[in-house]
Amino acid sequence: MRAGRWLAGAAGLVALGALALVALPDRDGDAATPAVRPVPRLAAADLTGMFERYGDTGGQWTGGDNTASVALPDGRVAWLFSDTYLGAVQADHTRPRDAPFVHNTIVVQDGAGLRTLHGGAPGRPEPLVGPVGKVYYWAQDGVVAGDTLQVFYNRYRRDGTGLWDFTLTGSALAVFGLPGLDLRKVADLPLGDTIAWGSAILSDQGHTYVYGAERTADALRFGHVARARDLAGAWEFWDGQGWTGAAQRSARMLSGVATGFSVQRAGDGYLLVTTEGNLPFNPSIVAYTGPAPTGPWTGPLHLHTPAEVTGESGRVSYDARLHPALARAGQLLISYNVNSLDENSAYADARIYRPRFVEVPWPPAPATVDVAAPAGLVAAVNDAQPTLRWQAVPGASRYWIHERDVTAGQTHPARRPEPVSGTRADAGLLKEGHAYEFRVTAERAGTESPPSPAVTATRTRPVVPEGLAARALPSGRIALTWSDPGAHLWYWLDQRDASTGGPWRRHDFPIDRPRGFTTVPLLHGHTYEFRIAAIGPAGESGPSAVARATARYAAPSAPTGLRVTPGDGQVSLTWSAGNGEAAFWVYHRDLTAGERRFTRGAFLVDRPQAVVGMLKNGHAYEFRVATVRHGAEGPPSGTVRATPAPPRPPAPPDLKATATAPGTLTLTWKPLGPGVHYWVYYRDLTAGDRDLTKAAFPTISPPALQPGLVPGHDYEVTVSAANAAGEGSSATPVRVTVTG
Repeated sequence: MRAGRWLAGAAGLVALGALALVALPDRDGDAATPAVRPVPRLAAADLTGMFERYGDTGGQWTGGDNTASVALPDGRVAWLFSDTYLGAVQADHTRPRDAPFVHNTIVVQDGAGLRTLHGGAPGRPEPLVGPVGKVYYWAQDGVVAGDTLQVFYNRYRRDGTGLWDFTLTGSALAVFGLPGLDLRKVADLPLGDTIAWGSAILSDQGHTYVYGAERTADALRFGHVARARDLAGAWEFWDGQGWTGAAQRSARMLSGVATGFSVQRAGDGYLLVTTEGNLPFNPSIVAYTGPAPTGPWTGPLHLHTPAEVTGESGRVSYDARLHPALARAGQLLISYNVNSLDENSAYADARIYRPRFVEVPWPPAPATVDVAAPAGLVAAVNDAQPTLRWQAVPGASRYWIHERDVTAGQTHPARRPEPVSGTRADAGLLKEGHAYEFRVTAERAGTESPPSPAVTATRTRPVVPEGLAARALPSGRIALTWSDPGAHLWYWLDQRDASTGGPWRRHDFPIDRPRGFTTVPLLHGHTYEFRIAAIGPAGESGPSAVARATARYAAPSAPTGLRVTPGDGQVSLTWSAGNGEAAFWVYHRDLTAGERRFTRGAFLVDRPQAVVGMLKNGHAYEFRVATVRHGAEGPPSGTVRATPAPPRPPAPPDLKATATAPGTLTLTWKPLGPGVHYWVYYRDLTAGDRDLTKAAFPTISPPALQPGLVPGHDYEVTVSAANAAGEGSSATPVRVTVTG
């Protein structure tokens, strides 16, 4: 079965309380039965300290889990461990990466001394029971039978490298001889791989009761029980009504047990203690009581919450067990295992992966304070923000939530590990389609009230919303409404512009209003389609039926105060508009050309002014404007008229006059360009003329001849330019004497 069994611990004897270090003889070859000695009754702190010191000593057990104890007839205690670290521990409590690791060991306590039993050789330790490899054995509980120690082991297969990559393949019973604890045999039990047998053992009234744990797809563990007068003989299984020899008819006693737990006599009844297994990673240690080893079980009663387990630590506690043979009077002595979800922690701090012990008074003291149960519990588990809420209890300092997964077959409510200070709590991580039962208790001065009346609710996926309707508002928005879903859900809104054939687009954020929503302003005259999907904690519904509406805006008022200023081939318009963002259409028509219809400008203008160009000078035009807001056009303004024309030309520059022939003057100047003609003006200063005389005919371009003047007289001459807009100002006059 194995290469050998080795003792580690000659240097690992530890002091317990005030006891001195003593040497332990090697009992491996001792065939004689040792004298019966009572097992010491120990305080929880002493046991925790004992394993701390033993683990720090190094050279043997330095950490492990399971932590079942069996009192041996000679006063020793066999501590049954599953995964175990061996080897050295550094002074800073770190563990070497190459520290030996085996799947099971036994630590033997003899008074104040401890020694470790494992398989293999001193330099190459192996598990005490089972092979080395992907198939291995984890220890459960044990019992003394005559001159043997019988220990249950569960057989597992490693399926991967992950933390949870292992599968139960069966259970086995190992038999160790006493007092030497030599492994005599390991027998696989023909009980299948559904139930891990040996979770707890109770010897009572001539029977040995063997408890097992069945793990389901809902991550619950259910307790089972079998019994036998001799574990090597025939077993009977509890089928819920009585005992049967058919293992496949074994019935579930209760849910919420851990892989390892304990059952013991307590007064006239029985006590079951376990780490709360109805809620994942719940560290609470709870108790159930029953009239028989099979129950029915009443509870749970909260006993202890391990302080080592916090949300920030990443640590877990599990497999709480009783140690009645070591417990002091009036106390339950309970151990629990501590580990970390980070495998590196086992090397960073060897102290984490060691058992802790606590003592809890039993029976519990009666309550000294009356606390009323909370009332008005509501379980809104399908709201987008699922909550539980209730009425406050006068004087209560905090509240506890108790929940039960009815669909999964959970038999008893489980108290959540964290209390609530107010009267509202998150409904929690619930499974879709599962019905849950909720209760709340109030706490005052350390006393917990009776539970509130239970409220049942089922986590369901939201149904497809019904009654979606779309209604256009004068603001260009569209109001959406739908039927009351009966829960405060959120909604995804999809919309598309059907007028342009656009695609469906989902809004960036969900709608948190229960029965209505108003869109942002949309494009005037465009038809939009809408659909919604409900969002709840169990997921998203399918899309609703499509609703349609055409966005409309109330028409803006007409602009006022329209004014026009004509220009060269264009006009400038100004007007007054109301408050708010708006744009404007500008309209015109050519009256001279006989146009009856107004022509709209090519582009909207975004301010109350515009220039209309490309007009014909000399043509009479009529203008009006209209306001546009969000695509809706209002009535037009009043009309104004104007005739575009170029500006009158300036005075011709550089005027010069020269007597070029008898009685004739020649005038020159710098021309002003096309479309301009010129008028010459003159007066006879010698004759005393006061007014200028305008030439009979215009001149198209310089030079200009002015004949018929009196020779020898002095004249003042000037010139002006004219175009379609009229005659401009004259040039600065010049004086000249006419020759004869």
